[in-house]
Amino acid sequence: ALIVGIAFGGSPYIAAHLLGHFDLLTAWVIPSFALCLRRSLRTGGIGSAIGCGLCVAVAAYAAYYHVVYLAIFAVTYTLASWHAVHIHREPRAHRRWLFTARLIITALMALDIVLIVVIVLSGGAVINIAGIAISARTIQNPLLFLWLLAFAWLLTKLRVAVRVQRPPADTFWRGAQTSMITVATFTLVSLPLIVQAFRLAISGRYVSQTYFWRSAPRGIDALAPIAGNPFHPLYGGAVTTFYEDLGIDRIEAVGWVGVVPIIVLLMARGSWFDAEEARRWKVVLIVFAIWALGPFLTLAAVDMGLPLPQALARFVPLVDNARMPGRAMVCVYLALGVLMALRVAGWIGLKAGTTTDAPYVMPRLRSAVGQPAIVWLFIALLTFDYLHAPIPLTALDRPAVYEQLASIADSGAVIDVPFGIGDGLSTGRGSQDRRLLYNATLHGHPV
Repeated sequence: ALIVGIAFGGSPYIAAHLLGHFDLLTAWVIPSFALCLRRSLRTGGIGSAIGCGLCVAVAAYAAYYHVVYLAIFAVTYTLASWHAVHIHREPRAHRRWLFTARLIITALMALDIVLIVVIVLSGGAVINIAGIAISARTIQNPLLFLWLLAFAWLLTKLRVAVRVQRPPADTFWRGAQTSMITVATFTLVSLPLIVQAFRLAISGRYVSQTYFWRSAPRGIDALAPIAGNPFHPLYGGAVTTFYEDLGIDRIEAVGWVGVVPIIVLLMARGSWFDAEEARRWKVVLIVFAIWALGPFLTLAAVDMGLPLPQALARFVPLVDNARMPGRAMVCVYLALGVLMALRVAGWIGLKAGTTTDAPYVMPRLRSAVGQPAIVWLFIALLTFDYLHAPIPLTALDRPAVYEQLASIADSGAVIDVPFGIGDGLSTGRGSQDRRLLYNATLHGHPV
């Protein structure tokens, strides 16, 4: 419990948003929702399903992103519990036409690599073919073509079959009951928000930032999980400088996984407190890690040209407003913590039978790695790994001009000069002093 608590509540994600975005610190609704969902799917308990709905409602009032993540989590965890999707792969038989296809694909890949090298060295050019101008100044499109060729080459070697099956009737209806009660509870508690959202929609005042294929916000850089903790008191400054040199936002793109989680998950492989539960959380980890990577795979701030599933989010109503993909790391840290807890509990000889609400009895420790001193050592190392200190604070004052504005009893708007424009997708233009939002709480007028 301490391990998963530190991994989640003390994660670099939480550290990042201690610097702002305080709404996202209501991340506690996610593990609360996960606990209620698990119990409801296992027992069909109505109380647990109501708990799910209350968690989503709290998220709706506090942080819109968490509503989206809870929906994705619910679908992912439920399907993983049902064993609904099975992916099977097997090598293809040796055929002459497949061998010929591989030769052609390999030749095309070689030509594409040459084109990429030429563009990098020369800066590219505009090529005219039959009166059509083709711009070849960046490597993103050639890289995309290279990925497509690589996937095509793999398909000539492997056959992949995806099979979807319906779960047993009792399991299915427990899931259906959980979904219906969750939605009903959420609707009832969030009715004021839903009514206001409906009014905005029918009046045409619901707006969202517009972004396109290439201008979509980037997610976690593929180097971030191994680049270090940018908030660590010992080396965080160097990591922050590294982020800045690459143009990576350490708030929205923090992705340090840590050394301790990797060591814990690699030790005593196959030893789980509950192997079936571990399988579900592995699926959750994979889904949210891919989502956090964003619409394109980036490595050292270089667009690698590989489209990812999150690129389709902008076409899904309501999901499109959860536009910063890196925030999905909150669920990655939760999954990491749960998997570490399941692993450590497996070390010390606990069995899945102790997961019921019956009185808990600690069984005999079965190996040196399960000794309490070793477990406490990992807790201490994880705490140090995720340490973020000191937490910078902002000194706030009450300028006299805003006190004077507060004394004016009208509905006039206030604009701070110099002023700026921001769209939430970029650094903005002009002044970006966020203190004006605090100042608005002093003068009490529209901004």
